[in-house]
Amino acid sequence: MNARMSVLSLWLCGCDGGPGTTATEEPLEADTPVCGNGLLESGEACDDGNTIGFDGCSRDCRLPIRLDLEEAAAKLVGEAPLNFVGQSVHGVGDVNRDGFDDLLVGASFDDEAGKRAGAAYLVYGPTSGTVNLADADAKLLGENVHDWAGAHLSGAGDVNQDGFDDLLVGSPFHDAQESWTGATYLVHGPVEGTLSLANADATFHGDYGDGASRPAGVGDVDGDGFDDVLIGAPGSSLSDVDGVAFLIYGPAKGTIGPKDAGAVIVGDAGHSYVGTRVSGVGDVNGDGLADLLISATDDGVRSVYLAHGPVLGTLSLSDADAQFQWLACETPNLPISSAGDVNGDGLDDFLVGTPCRSKDPIEGAHLFFGPKDGLLGEADADAKLIGEEGEDLFGVSISGAGDVNADGFDDLLIGADSSSIGGPLAGAAYLFFGPTHGTIDAADADVTMIGEQAEDRAGRSVSGAGDVNADGFDDLLVGADLHDEGADRAGAAYLIQILPP
Repeated sequence: MNARMSVLSLWLCGCDGGPGTTATEEPLEADTPVCGNGLLESGEACDDGNTIGFDGCSRDCRLPIRLDLEEAAAKLVGEAPLNFVGQSVHGVGDVNRDGFDDLLVGASFDDEAGKRAGAAYLVYGPTSGTVNLADADAKLLGENVHDWAGAHLSGAGDVNQDGFDDLLVGSPFHDAQESWTGATYLVHGPVEGTLSLANADATFHGDYGDGASRPAGVGDVDGDGFDDVLIGAPGSSLSDVDGVAFLIYGPAKGTIGPKDAGAVIVGDAGHSYVGTRVSGVGDVNGDGLADLLISATDDGVRSVYLAHGPVLGTLSLSDADAQFQWLACETPNLPISSAGDVNGDGLDDFLVGTPCRSKDPIEGAHLFFGPKDGLLGEADADAKLIGEEGEDLFGVSISGAGDVNADGFDDLLIGADSSSIGGPLAGAAYLFFGPTHGTIDAADADVTMIGEQAEDRAGRSVSGAGDVNADGFDDLLVGADLHDEGADRAGAAYLIQILPP
C-alpha cells in the first residue's frame, strides 16, 4: 500500500502544441516539469524545449488515471465479522486540534455494546498503511441492542466554539421508551478511548417513529458564531405529511427533543418523507449565512429543497428558496451534498445524486452553481456527471472533495458501489477536478478508484477527508462495506492522498 501517489500522472499534457494536444502515455520522471500542474506558466519551456502556448491543460489534454484501492495511503479495516465498516464515512475536521484533519467511520452492526448496537470509530490524522479499527483512537458505542449507531455520520463543525471540531453519530433504530424515536448524538472534541453514546454531550431524540438519526453539520445558519446541526426525521408525523427536519442551533447540550429545535422544516401537501437526506451547503447566495439542503420523496417525485439561512420557527418546503425535481428513474431518495466552490466565483455550489438502476437513462449526479432559486429541472444543472456502466449506481454516494489538486477550484467525489469495472460489484469511486461544467462521462473522470475485490462495494459511501497529513492538499475517503480483509464482511474505508512530487 502506497503512502503517496504522484500527481504527475494526472496532468500529462503534450508540450508540443496548444489546447487539444494528445496526452502522453509515457510515465514521467519525478522531477520532470509538466504543463497544467502548477509548475509552469504559459510560455515557459517544457521538458522537451518547446513552449506551452496556453494556460494550463484542457480536460482533453488530461490523462485520467485508474487507481486500484490497494494503492490507497491507508486502509481502515473492520475488527469483527459483519461490521460493514464503510457503509458510512466522513471527514470531520480537526477534532483534537493538532493541525491534522481526522476521520469518522461507522460500523452499524458492531456488537460490543450488544447485538447490532453499532459503533463509530474516530481515527486521528495523520494515518497510513493498514489499520485495524480495534486500534482506532476512539470508539463510540451505541446505547442499546439494535440501535445501529454509526449508520449515519457527520462532522458537526465547532458547535460550542472551543476550538475543537465535534462529531455527529446517528442511531436510526434507537428505541427510547419503546417508541423507535431514533437518536442523534453530538460528541465534542477531543475524544479518546471507548465512549458510550449514552454519555454524549448532547442527544437529540425524536417522537414516536421519527427515526431522527440523519445528521448534518451545516455551519452557522443564524450568524451567532456557533455552528449548527440539521437532523432528518423521515418517519416523523409532526406535520400533515410524513417526515420533518429539525434545525438545532449551537451551542447544544443535554437531552434535546423536537420542541427544543430552533426551527422545524416540514413538507408541503405533495411531498412526504422529508429528511431522508439532509446536508449543509455552505453559502450559496453570498449573504454570509449558511444554507440548507433537504431531500423529500412522494409518489415517484423525488425532490431536493434549498433553504437559505437564517431559518427560524416552522418552514414549509413549499416556501423553500429552490426545488430540484427528479422524475427520470426510480431511486429511493436523492443523495445531496455541498460541493464547495467548484467554479471559483465565491459562491458555494451543491450536488445532487441521481443513481438509476436501469441502463436507460444512465445518470449519476447533477451539479448546480450558486446562486439558484425557483423550480429546477435537469436542464438547469450546470454540470451533469454520467456513469460509465448501466446499473452501476453511479451517484449512490456523493461528496464535495475539497481542493485536491490545490488549483483554487473545489472538486467532486462520486461513488458507484455496483460498478463491475474491477470485478463483479467491486465498486468504484470517481474524482472530478473543478471547474466542471457540461456533460462528463465517468470514463473521463480525472481519477477512478476501483474496489480491490469482487463484491467489495467500494463507493458505498464517499467523503472529502480534509487535509489528513497537513500537506496543503485535500484527501479523500471511500467506504467498501463488504470488503473482508479484517473478517467476513467486516468492511473497510480507504484514505486516498494525491500528493505533489
